[in-house]
Amino acid sequence: MSRDEQLEELIHFYALGTLSQEERARVEAYLTEQPEARARLEAVMRTVEELPYAATPLEPSERVRARLLKRIKDDVRAQRESAADSHPAESFWDRLRAGLSGARATGALALTAVLLALVSTVWAVSLRGQVLELQAENTALRREILAQNEVIAQITDPQSRTVVVSGTDLQPLAGGQLIANPGEQQAVLVLNGLPPLPAGLVYQIWLIRGDQPASAGLFTVDADGAVVVLVRGDAPLESFNAVGVSVEPAGGSELPTGDIVILAEISF
Repeated sequence: MSRDEQLEELIHFYALGTLSQEERARVEAYLTEQPEARARLEAVMRTVEELPYAATPLEPSERVRARLLKRIKDDVRAQRESAADSHPAESFWDRLRAGLSGARATGALALTAVLLALVSTVWAVSLRGQVLELQAENTALRREILAQNEVIAQITDPQSRTVVVSGTDLQPLAGGQLIANPGEQQAVLVLNGLPPLPAGLVYQIWLIRGDQPASAGLFTVDADGAVVVLVRGDAPLESFNAVGVSVEPAGGSELPTGDIVILAEISF
């Protein structure tokens, strides 16, 4: 470490009043040579002055307390032994003030350490939050990619069949296709012409066997009213008679409760 680097480090301890006379002399000579260093010292001293008021004052350590009490006892003893001293109390109060100054300096150092630890903790928590957020985004992206791969596999499966689906009287412009391998439990539903729904509502897919509908997924549409969504049943698609779509509250329903906007027979 260079001489200037050593003196730059000592500036902080100079502001706290914890240097020896020799070190103070070295720093003061350096400050005379370096106007920029004087500006940094002033900034550090302002910080030191404000730190004790930024949090609950810290009690001096037991070591500092013991040193302070020892100085007081020494001064009392010196006063008793030196009757010729014309100012018997001067040394006592000077030493007392010096002890209190040392206690304040120690408190400031401790407070600085606490503040640094607090900043480090907050920073670590913030970084962890960002990592968790990125991990969640990565997980969502992987799920989306897997879903897209399933859609592509379903559409390109040579065993897949296509069923044309149409909108009901409530949505006559809606329509699309159901693409499925009759022996599998999932299919791809491609729709267009459906209006976007207001907040709190979703479209719900139903696979119907006889007169019993079973939920097969939820979806929303883009501004153009188009969507490509996976349909998941609890049995092969060929065991169902029809497919339908209704408007339901967010989260879906156990049975259709809203308008039926898509309805078509499944025939392979």
